[in-house]
Amino acid sequence: MLDFIICDNDKWIVTEVEKMINSIMINNNHKYRIHLFYDYNDQFDDITNQKLENKIYILDIEVNGKTGIDIAREIRAKDQLAHIIFLSQYENKYKDGIFQSTIRYFAFVNKNDLQLLKTRIEELLQELKQVNVVCFNDRGDLYTLKKDSILFVTTNKRKSRIVTDYDHFDVNKTLKELQDLLGNSFIKTKNSYLINKKRVLMYSLKERTITFDNHQKESAISKKYSKETFYHFMTNEENIM
Repeated sequence: MLDFIICDNDKWIVTEVEKMINSIMINNNHKYRIHLFYDYNDQFDDITNQKLENKIYILDIEVNGKTGIDIAREIRAKDQLAHIIFLSQYENKYKDGIFQSTIRYFAFVNKNDLQLLKTRIEELLQELKQVNVVCFNDRGDLYTLKKDSILFVTTNKRKSRIVTDYDHFDVNKTLKELQDLLGNSFIKTKNSYLINKKRVLMYSLKERTITFDNHQKESAISKKYSKETFYHFMTNEENIM
């Protein structure tokens, strides 16, 4: 899921950027949401505090006495993975200051050149495809998930559930199909469980449980797979209970 978060006090700009994103995404088949704001208010703060997997901010530099640069600093203090694009019609006034700042951002675009904004968004979407993500099509829905955000996958006879830090997704894939997509970092510890061994904080063979680094605990070890589970973690003895 991609979350586009737009803030600009010019409603025409917000509308045009929203239309642009919709036109770009209609050709990408990614699931996405657009959040519109006209001020850096409490509602905007609320969404910056939400744990959403792929946030793309498009921020006006000047909004009702507040600066997008300061807002970007606040975002970075909470979220190192978000992507930030600055918008401003005062390019000469702010560009050097942004370049000299320590804020990590993806692009600075003049409001008078929205075609460039379209290009930068397309470049960002292409870059997201190159990072450590898994992409797959499930009956017309295209999923793009960061592998490191996935805790585990569990399954029943009909569907598999991918559980992440942020949400869960029920998909029409078998555990074997998902294991092939996810790679060697994901191991089977039970007939119905595939776990991300990079996210394991500890496991207990006695209790047959796995505790993840967000402290979520799952009864995810079967007797059949206990030896294999031990083998995968034997080099990390501090994880064993």
